[in-house]
Amino acid sequence: MAVDAEGAVREWLNARADLVGPGRPIPLGAHLTYLRSPGKGTYAYLQVVAGSRALSAERPVHAARVSAMFHGTTRETSARAAVAYATALEALEGFPTAMGAGAICHTVADISGPLATDEHESNREQFVYVVDADFYLSAAADLTA
Repeated sequence: MAVDAEGAVREWLNARADLVGPGRPIPLGAHLTYLRSPGKGTYAYLQVVAGSRALSAERPVHAARVSAMFHGTTRETSARAAVAYATALEALEGFPTAMGAGAICHTVADISGPLATDEHESNREQFVYVVDADFYLSAAADLTA
C-alpha cells in the first residue's frame, strides 16, 4: 500500500516541539506549499523527489526520497533549521517511528545535506538549505492487519 510520504513527514516534523514553534529552529513548521511572505521565521517546504514500492507479503514498504527545503530570511536561520532536521533524521535510522496517525517509518537512510542553494533569482526567500533523505514507510493499518 502506498503511503502519503510528504504528509507523513510533515505530521512527524510539525509534532516535534523541540524543532517547530516560536524560538525553535523551524518556527513556521513544515508545509507542502510555499508560504507567502514568511517574515517571522524559517519554514520547511517538503516534496517527494523519488520513490518506489517494494512490496512483499511480509512487509509492504513504500520507499520515498523526501526533499526538505528550509526557506528563511537569513543564511544562519536556514542553516540552523536544516542542521536540526538532519540531526533529527539521524536519530530515526533503524528505529521504527510513528509519523502521524497513518504511517510508520521503519528507517531513514541516505541523508544528504544540508546543502545551500541559490534562490536570489526567485521571488521567495533568498536563503534556502536542502536536506534529502530516503524514508521507508508503511501504512499503520498494514501493521495491524
